[in-house]
Amino acid sequence: MEPMIKKLVFFSIFLIGLTTITLQGYSQNPNRTIDSIARQDESFRLFCNDGYYHVEILNKYIIHTTFFPDSVPVKNQSYAAIMHPEDTKITLTDTKEKTTINTPGISITAEKSPARLSYQFNGKTLFAEKNGYEKTKISKK
Repeated sequence: MEPMIKKLVFFSIFLIGLTTITLQGYSQNPNRTIDSIARQDESFRLFCNDGYYHVEILNKYIIHTTFFPDSVPVKNQSYAAIMHPEDTKITLTDTKEKTTINTPGISITAEKSPARLSYQFNGKTLFAEKNGYEKTKISKK
């Protein structure tokens, strides 16, 4: 793998990890389901029964994902994602069981019930949500 691609893949994982850190104290709601999806240019909204995921394709190596719960005011802040989306070839496959958003490099698969996101690069899984987002006692402080 080219050094630049390795750096971009690492940066992609860093961005997703940083988003996860900003949601510390949260874990997956086993009752969450993805009900519908809407696309706008290089971004998608996956609407769930308790909020929505905002998925932004920055380029074929970087996907920025944020979950916005219904019960919390929207604050879309990322200390790392200051990039603007590049024109990237994106294909969407939507079935009853899952939605897949593909680029020539990184892809995201959203299983609908229960909602679970996983990220792939060149067909190999980079990581998958085990616990995702859920409001906990710690987050109420």
